[in-house]
Amino acid sequence: MSNQQDKLLVMDADAIRKAIRRIAHEIIERNEDLSELVVAGIPTRGVEVARRIADHIEAIEGIRPDFGTVDVSMHREDGRRRSSPPTCQSRLTDG
Repeated sequence: MSNQQDKLLVMDADAIRKAIRRIAHEIIERNEDLSELVVAGIPTRGVEVARRIADHIEAIEGIRPDFGTVDVSMHREDGRRRSSPPTCQSRLTDG
C-alpha cells in the first residue's frame, strides 16, 4: 500500500532509550519504597517496554522491581467474534 518513502520515523533507537530512562527516573522519584513496586506490560510490545523500564530502575537504584504481564484479552472489543471465551493469564515473575 505504501512504500518506504512514505514512512515517518517518530523516534530512533537513541530517543526510545532516553524516553524509557526518563520514565524509569520518574517512577523512582514518585515511589519512596521501590520494594513495593511492580512493573507490568501488556503483550506483546508493552512487556518489552516494561522489562526495559525495570532494567533501568535496577541499574539506577540497585533494586529489581517485580515484573509481570497483564492479560487484557477479557477486555478486548472483538471478544464477541471469538469462538471460545478468552481466559485470563496475567502473571507476576521475579525479574
